Amino acid sequence: MSRFIHWVGLVLCVVPVAAHAADTAMPRIIHEACSQFEKGQAVTILARFEDESQLFDPKVIYRTRSRSPWKHAAFTQDGEIFRVVLPAREIRGRLQYFIEVFDEYGNGPARVGSPDNPIKLVPVLGAEPCQQIPTPSENIETTESLEAVMTHDTGLSPVSPPTTEETAPPSRRGACSRSYRPLYCEAWLWGIVGGIVATGIGVGVYFATADNGREPTPSSPEVHLSIRGPNPTGVP
Repeated sequence: MSRFIHWVGLVLCVVPVAAHAADTAMPRIIHEACSQFEKGQAVTILARFEDESQLFDPKVIYRTRSRSPWKHAAFTQDGEIFRVVLPAREIRGRLQYFIEVFDEYGNGPARVGSPDNPIKLVPVLGAEPCQQIPTPSENIETTESLEAVMTHDTGLSPVSPPTTEETAPPSRRGACSRSYRPLYCEAWLWGIVGGIVATGIGVGVYFATADNGREPTPSSPEVHLSIRGPNPTGVP
């Protein structure tokens, strides 16, 4: 029995250590800050946190003057939404704040804003409302509307992508492979040219051999005439 109790105690000690080793990430804070708030009224700050472990000490750290000391306000949870309400009497002038949270294993602090770069809100009359946490339903509607635009029937016929041969440069494809190829690509043209060339060569060979085979024409004999008769002048 004592051995069983020992093993149970050992398991109970190992489980928290294993869980701590598995979770080493800081919590994630989902919060979109406003730029103004309604003058003279309380300010509500909303946030949502995501973490594998239990949250520890989620809070808003705020002040109303740049050199005044920081004050802390703890979040209260309402389902998945965490809320802080700063009373109007606590806010005089501009509001500066940042959000900070740890998890139960000490991972953190995760922050939105910081002491050196806090979120700054300006008091105005008739402040515009702003949504500090985007709702999942809005994200789904945005995705669905985008898919509807992408799949909307535009009435245009689909166009097939060009083949590799059509997109290749003319130097690679060759001029004679195109549908509008030039005349010199036609086989019948080269047949005619080949016949003309062959005929010309044959005629040239014939005349060359005919000139070499003829015997030379004999030249005409020379005729010498000698006329003799009485010399009426008496000169020899």
